[in-house]
Amino acid sequence: MIDSHVHLRDGLLAEKETIVHALSLACPAGFTAFFDMPNTNPPLTNADAVLERFELAERSIKAAGVFAFYGVYGGITADNLQIEKMALFYKEHFPKILGFKMFAGHSTGNMGIVEKEDQRKVYSALARLGYDGLIAVHCEKESLMNNSIFNIEEPRSHSLARPPIAEIESIKDQIELIKAAGFKGHLHICHISTKEGIRLVAEAKRQGLNISCGAAAHHALLNIDSYKNSGLFVKMNPPLREKEDQEAVFNSLISGEVDWIESDHAPHTLEDKKKGASGIPGFAGSLILLKKLRKAGCSESRLEELCGKAVNRIFKLNLPYKVPSNTEIDASLPILRNGYPFDAFEFM
Repeated sequence: MIDSHVHLRDGLLAEKETIVHALSLACPAGFTAFFDMPNTNPPLTNADAVLERFELAERSIKAAGVFAFYGVYGGITADNLQIEKMALFYKEHFPKILGFKMFAGHSTGNMGIVEKEDQRKVYSALARLGYDGLIAVHCEKESLMNNSIFNIEEPRSHSLARPPIAEIESIKDQIELIKAAGFKGHLHICHISTKEGIRLVAEAKRQGLNISCGAAAHHALLNIDSYKNSGLFVKMNPPLREKEDQEAVFNSLISGEVDWIESDHAPHTLEDKKKGASGIPGFAGSLILLKKLRKAGCSESRLEELCGKAVNRIFKLNLPYKVPSNTEIDASLPILRNGYPFDAFEFM
């Protein structure tokens, strides 16, 4: 499988996970490619940091004794000079740098470009530079979130603090801004979690925009009722939604309105989770989601799209991938579950 959305930590976050650890578990379980996000420490917002990450990944692949493709998204800021330098770096180093990531709302790492005017500057700068690659966006509108109402004693409050409208309005913003800027690249909405967000992306596709969306297993299989059993361990951004949104994500993977599965693999230490950190390990969830999709009647040709074919097409790559069988999934899940201190899906 190609996993287009992972947070493999390492560097100054090595206590959460190392690349070696992630690859040594995920590759034997059937994952062949990993697209790493830039909210690392240090963040991947300049050439030196990205080159160091490439070197770390090369050493890690050798140390893990696996065959895998590893690429990164460059982190984008609202600074025109930074965008220009990263666009030049992309031209020189694609596909090791696969595109760019923008956080339209703050999440882990505080890399948010939260003002709409600053987001406009990003798209305008990329359009002016002739950038025609992909920009992946974490869509949560900061002005529609109220993190002050989050109560660590009531984990469900996280979903209230970051409501569905924050994602929906942010998606609307991104679509409006790429149109206004004449952006010629591809807009990808990460870890989509709402029925209305999916509808907006589908409508934009019908209008001819270069746009896609991915979904993580936690938004396709879990909902706010999962806090009852799992508490803070199922806290992530965007948060778990009501059952209606969860079912919409699952069904849209089958129908094709969601383009691919992305794990949003984001491990933390147990202590960090108890203190309210957002993010969960995601590899096991992706495999469980595949089994659930098969059981629901999803065709093997559609699973091919979800596990690699669509990613290759949109990124213009030719990376190897394979849809694991249910038998292979069953053999892999115990290994993955033993590799992380908590499995968010164990109560399903």
